[in-house]
Amino acid sequence: MEETTDSITSADPLTLLRGLCENIMQRLARVEAQQAELLLVRKDVLTLEEVLAYTRLSESHLYKLTAKRKIPHYKQGKLLYFIREEIDRWRTAFKVKTKEELEAEAISRIRKMKS
Repeated sequence: MEETTDSITSADPLTLLRGLCENIMQRLARVEAQQAELLLVRKDVLTLEEVLAYTRLSESHLYKLTAKRKIPHYKQGKLLYFIREEIDRWRTAFKVKTKEELEAEAISRIRKMKS
């Protein structure tokens, strides 16, 4: 008689149930994280914690940016607030030019210098 090595049939039912619960909890956590991200996109005014989640910046870095006034923000007492559209513009303000854009800019400057 052959022994089966199928883990499903040989595993303890309690172990199977624990594994199933763990899998469900992991999936639920992913769905909740996705839902939280979608809610952030819909909000106009964000708190510090929401901006941290939205931008994935570290808390210390975000505080440094606000202290140096390098990121648009609002302060009410000790609380910081951010306008999502302003954060979006700030995030895209540091575009790195492509090679083609740099070449076109160089050609344009050379032509201006010659005329």
